[in-house]
Amino acid sequence: MAELEASVAPKSEPTPDKELGFFGKIWRFIRQVIDEMKKVVYPTGEELKRYFIVVIVFVGIIMALVGLVDLGFGALTDLIFSAM
Repeated sequence: MAELEASVAPKSEPTPDKELGFFGKIWRFIRQVIDEMKKVVYPTGEELKRYFIVVIVFVGIIMALVGLVDLGFGALTDLIFSAM
């Protein structure tokens, strides 16, 4: 167990904001953004194609649903106001 603890490098304590100046905070933010962007996993071409198709189909279904609801409310409005 002692070997495991010895092999792990201790993490440095984050610098408190009071010790950093304005530009130091900006530089730290930029470094953190770069570190996080290195962790991003981008989809493969096949996955991207599949996701694109799924989104287009979903948007088409929602458009049709909203269109039908709009037609229904339009017809209902015509019935209500034409009876007056």
